[in-house]
Amino acid sequence: MSLLRKFVGMLLFIFFFSFHSSISVATVGQLNQQFGAEIKQQSDYLTFEHGQDIYHQEVLIKNTGDEVWEPNIHNLSYHLYDTNDDMIIFDGVRTVLPRQVLPGETIEMQAVFELPVPNGLYTVVWDMVKEGATWFGELDTNALAVTTVHLNKTLDFSIVKKKSELYAFSDKTISTRIVIKNEGSKAWKSEEHINLSYHIADNSGNRVIYDGLRTELPKEVNPGEFITLHAKIKLPDKPDSYLIAWDMVQENVSWFNADTAVTKIKVISSIWQYVLSAFAVVMFSIIVYIANKRTNIFRSRLFEKLTSYLFVRLDLIFFFVAVYYKTVIITANISLTNNETKNYIFMVTLMMCILFNFIHTNKLRLIVLFSVDIFISFILFGNLVYYSYFKDVLSLNLLSMANQLSSVSDSVYNLIKPSYYWLFADLAVFVIIFIVHRLKKLDMNWISPKINRGISFALLTVIFIPFMTNIKDLATGDFYLKRYYNMGIVQELGLVNYHLYDAYSFVSNKFDRISANDLKTIQNWKDSKEHPVGDGDYFGLGKNMNVVLIQSEALHDFTIGLKYREQEVTPNLNKFISESYYFTNFFNQTSQGRTSDAEFTTLTSLYPLQSGSVYTTYPAHKYKSLPVILSGRGYYTFSAHGYRGDFWNRNQVHKAMGFRESFFAKDFEMDDIVGMGISDNSFFKQSLSRIDQLPQPFFSFLITLTNHHPYNYQVPGEKFDVGVWEGTFLGDYLKSVHFADANLGKFLDSLKQKSYYDNTIIVIYGDHDSGVSLEDIKAIDDRVTGNARTNKVPLIIYIPGENSETFSKVAGHLDTLPTLLHLLGINNEQSLFMGKNLFSFDKSPVVFRNGSFISEDIIYMDGTCYRDDLEVNSELCEPTIDKVNEGLWISDQIVKFNLSEKLK
Repeated sequence: MSLLRKFVGMLLFIFFFSFHSSISVATVGQLNQQFGAEIKQQSDYLTFEHGQDIYHQEVLIKNTGDEVWEPNIHNLSYHLYDTNDDMIIFDGVRTVLPRQVLPGETIEMQAVFELPVPNGLYTVVWDMVKEGATWFGELDTNALAVTTVHLNKTLDFSIVKKKSELYAFSDKTISTRIVIKNEGSKAWKSEEHINLSYHIADNSGNRVIYDGLRTELPKEVNPGEFITLHAKIKLPDKPDSYLIAWDMVQENVSWFNADTAVTKIKVISSIWQYVLSAFAVVMFSIIVYIANKRTNIFRSRLFEKLTSYLFVRLDLIFFFVAVYYKTVIITANISLTNNETKNYIFMVTLMMCILFNFIHTNKLRLIVLFSVDIFISFILFGNLVYYSYFKDVLSLNLLSMANQLSSVSDSVYNLIKPSYYWLFADLAVFVIIFIVHRLKKLDMNWISPKINRGISFALLTVIFIPFMTNIKDLATGDFYLKRYYNMGIVQELGLVNYHLYDAYSFVSNKFDRISANDLKTIQNWKDSKEHPVGDGDYFGLGKNMNVVLIQSEALHDFTIGLKYREQEVTPNLNKFISESYYFTNFFNQTSQGRTSDAEFTTLTSLYPLQSGSVYTTYPAHKYKSLPVILSGRGYYTFSAHGYRGDFWNRNQVHKAMGFRESFFAKDFEMDDIVGMGISDNSFFKQSLSRIDQLPQPFFSFLITLTNHHPYNYQVPGEKFDVGVWEGTFLGDYLKSVHFADANLGKFLDSLKQKSYYDNTIIVIYGDHDSGVSLEDIKAIDDRVTGNARTNKVPLIIYIPGENSETFSKVAGHLDTLPTLLHLLGINNEQSLFMGKNLFSFDKSPVVFRNGSFISEDIIYMDGTCYRDDLEVNSELCEPTIDKVNEGLWISDQIVKFNLSEKLK
């Protein structure tokens, strides 16, 4: 590299600058005296490994001029050149002087500089600059110092061989052969958790999946070595054309960010898989039958009768193929499946077909099969819609709340995708079969109904015995008696079989009674329950104070402290946190009841039901709830929600919960409608008017409504700029939660004007997540890592006279009640609470309804144990799993059998 070219160029620049600025030679000399520097670097040749944001070099700098150097006015910077002497960066990052530097003084500094992504050689030309005035090197090239930098890439790879284009069905996990080469300077070792992954974007470049599935390396890969992998790809659910960008990743460190070729992939709706298969079976059967009739290829009379028998039952054959494939595909789309799951689906579907074969009349059987297929299709359709948002499956308890759907119809319609309607495509084939049967006279009489029933009974017996044997083995260990997780049963049995079991459970529970042994077990648990000692500094901080508890609709924790396009998403909550206690690891513990579950878990510290909602299943049951406890200590209890009282049975449940007075839509003036009902702004104003009249101390429970899915309502005056997210689900949510935050801020400002403000604890928490996908959250918030962490909602507690504090202890909805009682100075030794006081030394995990949990050091999610976001041996989680399942079972019994007042 020729440094002469750089210096000549610099001199020409000085001449140009002097000419156009009409600066005399004498003036340049004066500037040289004023701006003088001598830079000496520790080394003129450096080698770095790629992957850092900022690089460092030690330098000595002497002030050889007449002017005193001031930090942030006089800075060290650089110009960067590549191997072709082309300037890449003229205005480099600044290294700020640590202090004032006098003329003639020398200081030592850690100079900082940035390098571009590609590996190779670069030249860093160090120079001092007076901001807004001049570079020192423009006046005197002796002020420059040159460092050659060699940038290596420790972790790098290239793709040697891959398929350029793929075709696959949607919502599938597929694999493709790919050959990669280690282009870096370091070996890939298994203990360093280096895996192949990918990002998926649509044809417009919009990211669809950022964090793809991992394909582990089967062995250590040395620099320069090739390896062949069968890469796993989880496809998007939407049929479309996509681009897969391959990349390697070192877990919890960084992506390699290699510039590799992409793979095009065409995603086809998975519904076509079973439609085409079923259609092929039917057409093949028709062709064989007709061909044999016309050509008599198979001259055997027995074969002719057998084909005639099967052709007459073509509707049964097609029903089996259609139902089996639909159930397997949908089960696989919403759950993990294995061969055993498919076997259960196969056996139950086959038994259904054998039962229907008892119907000897062709027309009647076809009508029955057609009706059952429609029914099963609707079940699968409903589960797809429900799972797309709630990540769970439907149950009869949940369907008993169907009268609530009219109130949230917009939310339901937004969840339906056009591809779901292909579940009903097979019904057209039944029409074809019906027409064929009508056009072709079929020999129905060669086998009598009695023989047909005998064949059916024999086949049913052959299938039923091994099926029941498998079911008996599966039921070992109270799998069915203690049903903690609907999805777990779906994974074991398949979706349709799960619903058969759910129907059995629903009916049997109506006649169920708790046994004496179970009651004794629960009583022993209560008597032996430990109550960890709390931090005395927090006990009774709010003794005899009023309590205002606000449940904020769909308030997702990632919005707290988030800025987008230089706008705070929740400025009022951020301000409120600055003077409150804020719990940064507070998790949503709701289940199918969502908002009602949040109320129930917060007020009772018991788990929600696995299926349905406590509010609709057991609306009259009594609990040792927060309003009951506070009422017993002289508090006036009041609840308010701006929607109908019969929604979630709140008008009945709130009374059973111990609220002395409750306001619902009929009690409010509906003067400002936004979204589902009265706006939060009007709701807060009118609720505050009623709170003003309450005798003290009071407990007021306020449930907001405006920030409700699907968030696409129009808000007059809302000017939050969501940029490229305009018109998207994420963009609508950001605007909605910003609007909700503004209304909450107005309420808090109004509350501060009240005389009782300085004697009131204010608690704000989110009821559940927003439904925004992990990919979208990561796109705007780089603080979010891992799926488990996206389930967080905020918990904020304001106590008059106390300084703000932040707590990182893992917590959840169930912990709110015991924590509030601790702050109010109320002991709860005899409680049935499943949650913990967050100011105690209790380190029990946050437990979710599906049996997953998060503790301070381990996470158990969907049957997998993690530590530090890495999968570990499941034995590490097993001791906690047993305790978690026991707690879920005990809570279920307390709720189901109304035991709160029966236990001593």
